[in-house]
Amino acid sequence: MTIKSYYANNRIYDFEANIINITQENEDFLVELDSTYFYPEGGGQPSDKGTIGGVRVLDVIKSDDTVLHKLKTRPSKTTLNCSINKEHRDHYMTQHSGQHLISGVLKHSLNIDTLSVHLGEYETTIEIDKASISESEITKLEDDCNALIRSSKNIIYHETDDDGLKEFNIRRSSKYSGYIRVVEIENYDFVPCGGVHLSNLSEICNSRVKLYSLHQNRWDTSRCK
Repeated sequence: MTIKSYYANNRIYDFEANIINITQENEDFLVELDSTYFYPEGGGQPSDKGTIGGVRVLDVIKSDDTVLHKLKTRPSKTTLNCSINKEHRDHYMTQHSGQHLISGVLKHSLNIDTLSVHLGEYETTIEIDKASISESEITKLEDDCNALIRSSKNIIYHETDDDGLKEFNIRRSSKYSGYIRVVEIENYDFVPCGGVHLSNLSEICNSRVKLYSLHQNRWDTSRCK
């Protein structure tokens, strides 16, 4: 089992780890470490990029209780220096945190549910359960999002289980059972999520969130305008 250190500290980008298992998959190698800060793809958030032992990481995959790092070359050492691409990690933490903010405001201010999310390289797409939104609703959504950013609310993590989840006023039900991680926008929004996020809403951007297009019931949102 791999210790998922990215939950303990998602601002660690360089670390040392020991190999506990290697399996070959076609021409690639799946490397299991005793502990990793590499985030595996999940919850709509892409996996981290970087290197292990100087070799580029092709993918990071969660498999049951472990995390597998796909490499093209088999490592020659058992203890390796690992490096995460900081720009890539920070970009998607910002995108994911911004999506939580927008989906939270959609629900709490406009009673609109989020159906699905895609975190892209240049934009985030949020599918909602309403075919159209009025100009006044758009203004309300943007204003409330930016007011929350200015309020510098913390982003807080809770670890719980099925019974403990009942104590939270969650925005949507959990897709998982057993171990459940709840992401809270301080005293505002609670949602089960396994992703990595920023520590405070003020980190999202230096100015304001702008929603810029609606395609049927899908919102495209800029990272920061």
